[in-house]
Amino acid sequence: MKTLVINGSPRGRRSNSQRMADAFLKGIKEAGGAGKTIFLWEYDIQHCRGCFSCWTKTPHVCVIQDDMPLLRRELYGVALLVLAFPLYVDSMPGQLKAFFDRCIAGMAPWFAQDEQGETRHRETGMACRFAVLCNCGYPEQSHFQAVDLLFARMARNFNTTVAAAVYRSQGSLLQSEQEGLQPLLNAYFADLQEAGRVVDSGQPIPAALQARLEQPLLAKEAYLAAAEASWRRHRSIDAGSDD
Repeated sequence: MKTLVINGSPRGRRSNSQRMADAFLKGIKEAGGAGKTIFLWEYDIQHCRGCFSCWTKTPHVCVIQDDMPLLRRELYGVALLVLAFPLYVDSMPGQLKAFFDRCIAGMAPWFAQDEQGETRHRETGMACRFAVLCNCGYPEQSHFQAVDLLFARMARNFNTTVAAAVYRSQGSLLQSEQEGLQPLLNAYFADLQEAGRVVDSGQPIPAALQARLEQPLLAKEAYLAAAEASWRRHRSIDAGSDD
């Protein structure tokens, strides 16, 4: 199966999102799939102007001259679109949102109704399933409620499905070098790798595996204490560098 990973983190190759994507894609490749990664912040993606020229004057061709035509070509033949990004204000980073906004050029204005009688566009230009890999610095999984609903709705409007959704609270720990955390992180990345193998086979992630992927890496109070100490240390270093 051909897979495309889109990293929507401003930190790109150094991001916690990429740590998640690397493990997931490793599992896909072990299962025989093929994949590549695109780092959105390395591309020029301007905001949609809402002119609808891509639906009227030049069907499926946007008037904006930037890197979106190249990125849309990358979607050709892709069966699974893996979206790796950090949670930004209960949603996604602006560059990733701009990418999806500009994907409307692949749509057509004609309406159709789905099985529930709700209206969407008949031609969406998106033939791939979604896999969502998102992390945040909060300790609770509840912070992903809005983004989970958002991608369920987006998948519906693009006439596709969410093949997998992996949400990682305590994301700041994903690149930790703390010795005591290494066994937990190794187990977590092994589970992500297994999830990639399962999704490449076209199967849903088993409930037991999904539960392990959502387990906290640290107890909440221990994580909050460590996070506060880390931020205090960084603020102290930054304040000292101004002298």
